[in-house]
Amino acid sequence: MALGSLAGVAHAATKPQEQWDEVFDVIVIGSGLAGMCAALAAKKNGCKKVVVLEKMSYLGGNSAIATGDFGAVNSQLTRKQGIKDTPEAFAEDISAACGGLNHPDLTLTVARNSGRAIDFLIENGAKFNPEIIILGGHSAPRVHLGVESFGASVMVPIWDSFRKKYNGEIRSRVKFDSFIRDESGAVTGVNVRERYDFINESKNEDMENAGGLPKRYAARYGVVLATGGYSRAWPSAWPKRRCKAKRWPPAAISAIRPVPCARPWPSVPAACIRPWAATASTSLRKTCAWAWSSTPRPASASSTRACPVRTWP
Repeated sequence: MALGSLAGVAHAATKPQEQWDEVFDVIVIGSGLAGMCAALAAKKNGCKKVVVLEKMSYLGGNSAIATGDFGAVNSQLTRKQGIKDTPEAFAEDISAACGGLNHPDLTLTVARNSGRAIDFLIENGAKFNPEIIILGGHSAPRVHLGVESFGASVMVPIWDSFRKKYNGEIRSRVKFDSFIRDESGAVTGVNVRERYDFINESKNEDMENAGGLPKRYAARYGVVLATGGYSRAWPSAWPKRRCKAKRWPPAAISAIRPVPCARPWPSVPAACIRPWAATASTSLRKTCAWAWSSTPRPASASSTRACPVRTWP
């Protein structure tokens, strides 16, 4: 959803009706970095009633525990240090690290907007170390580090900015269940459950937990879905689905294979893969490395287990 244009958008067709428990301008699902940036942008661009929904009793999702190394080009901090770097060089580094499996145009878009994203966070209270460093995989110093942990340096300040500076609302223990659509298929609201208590002991919590108070929230301008963390990715469902053949352009990599991870396994949220053959063939049968896990990968684990429930590029 393009939040940047919300200020000039006419009031949407969603009308307050009896079936709605509450009506908002924008509903953001997820209180991590993606969700909070979307909520702040909505507020900054004129939306009055913006709510952020978080199913847990605490905020942040993956962002609260992330290391928080931000690669960015042309931020106010890199300019102050006089660092010579370009978005094109950053995009090339990302492509090299991905083995060419990334989307080139989107990668360049990310690189071109990376400095602006850092400035946006600083504008909303985030505190970064003034010294920009270079880490493996980067061809220039562009890594921004929080002065403390990522949660303390970035997430806490932007939560405070949203609440205090913009008078936004964050609701915890509210679980998103489904979208509500009108006759044309447009999303007009969401079905949620308030007073939701997450069950840590459950192996399939999202499917088994029926607790909470059902509510219907309307969204005048739109709903932003900013969830998708790796910590509860339904591992019990993974073996039920396998990789499917994928058609690639002639110049694309024709095969990939799993390789050992150099980093501790829990910190790698996906199969470690690299290109190993580049031919004119357009057919590709994917293989998957050990499924995501909260425990280290056993040395005896098969390198071609069933694919996680994820879509490949």
